[in-house]
Amino acid sequence: MGLIDVFNTIVEIMHHDYAGYQDKQGWDHPDIYKKRLVALEAEQKLTRESFEEIVNDYLLEFRDDHNRLISSSTLVPPQTIGFNVRRYEKALYIERVTADKKFRKGEWITAIDGQGIEELAKQHRLRLKSDLPEREDWTSVLLQAQAVTVKGEIRELHHYEDIKEAAHYTYTSEHHIPILTFNDFTDLK
Repeated sequence: MGLIDVFNTIVEIMHHDYAGYQDKQGWDHPDIYKKRLVALEAEQKLTRESFEEIVNDYLLEFRDDHNRLISSSTLVPPQTIGFNVRRYEKALYIERVTADKKFRKGEWITAIDGQGIEELAKQHRLRLKSDLPEREDWTSVLLQAQAVTVKGEIRELHHYEDIKEAAHYTYTSEHHIPILTFNDFTDLK
C-alpha cells in the first residue's frame, strides 16, 4: 500500500468512522492535500515526514486537537523554539523566554522568514487553532521557521527539547474572592 492509498484510507475513516463527522461534514477538502501528495510523488520528493505533515494539515480542517497522525518512525522528543509568543495586531510579542536567551520578554516579532505576521496568520489559519489573534498557537509555525525579525534585526531560530515545568496550583482568597492559579490547564491531576 502506497502513501496515497494510506491518505485515501484516512479520508475514508474521517468521512465514515470519525465520531464528529456528521457535525463537520463539508469542513474538509481532501482533494487539495491529495494534489500535494501526488505532485510530491511525481517529483519523487514524497517522504514519510512530508506525508505526515500533509496528513496533519488535512486533519486540522476538522478543528479537533485529538486528530493527528503520529508515525513511530519519526517520534522525537517535543521541541520548542525557546520562548512563548502571543499575537497582538501585526506582531508576535514574546511573553516568556524558556531557553533561547538572545530573546527577551516584551520584544516583538514582525516577520517570520521574511513574511509578515498577518500574511502568515492567513496562510496558517488552521494551524493557529483559533479565530482570535490573542489565542493563536504559533508553536508549529515557529518550529518550521529558520529566522524571525525583531526590531529590524533578523535572528536565527534554534530548537530545544521541550522540558515541561513542574505543575503548580495555588488557591488564595482576597476580600472573600477565591483566586485559583494553574500553570498548566492540560495536565490537571
